[in-house]
Amino acid sequence: MNMMRRFKLVLTVVFGLLVVSSFNTTASAKTTTTPTPSHAVLAHTASYYAQHELALITTYGIDLSYQTAYNSADHIWVYDQTHNKALHRSLRVAMANWNSKLGTKVFYAGTKKHHTMVVKLSDGKSNDGNQMAWWLPAAKTIQVDKSYYTSQLSFIDKYMKRRYSTAPETGLSAAKADATIDATTANTARTVEYSRVLTHELGHTLGLTHSKNKTDLMYAGLAFDDIYSYQDVTNATIWANPLSTTDIKRGQLAVKLAE
Repeated sequence: MNMMRRFKLVLTVVFGLLVVSSFNTTASAKTTTTPTPSHAVLAHTASYYAQHELALITTYGIDLSYQTAYNSADHIWVYDQTHNKALHRSLRVAMANWNSKLGTKVFYAGTKKHHTMVVKLSDGKSNDGNQMAWWLPAAKTIQVDKSYYTSQLSFIDKYMKRRYSTAPETGLSAAKADATIDATTANTARTVEYSRVLTHELGHTLGLTHSKNKTDLMYAGLAFDDIYSYQDVTNATIWANPLSTTDIKRGQLAVKLAE
């Protein structure tokens, strides 16, 4: 956030009551759902966003303090420090998920010398100790829990095989599942899983807080049952973009507020 944006935010907070009262929306900060920015909300000028910044971030769940990875051109250059081929693929898919929906390219592949944020495997844990990955705005880093990531491969393999031994209606016998499901299948499932996890974390780098909507990828309680299904994992549709309309529209608004 540059100095002008900081100054603008201070002014917005000072005159917050005027801004909120003049902002025309039916959404409430106390709503049990996260609203989707309308086409009209996304079609305003930069001066409008500057004037109504506080109301917009309150209504749509945007935190400007998350937006530490943008450069002066409002691009985010992501450097992959994981040195992990599968995780690298997950990251590239995650970046493409957002870039294909934002209406403008925001995420770029950075290098060791040229980047505005990094993604790395970590031996540490998130504050609550229960996160697969987490965004640290001050450090401009997405950290991925290394021990969980490593153990997830064998867990997926074991759970996927168990699924077919206890649910024959799925169409794959226990014997065939044991012979068919291997490390390659499990690795594909984990790569898909982490492409979604990293898409979620990149949403935070855009400035998005957690959504209250369980159908949004930005919802805090992520769960992907399809990665334990052999049929789903071996179907190309497993790679479908997981972002909801609300995720996308909030992301577009966050980018506009970062300008």
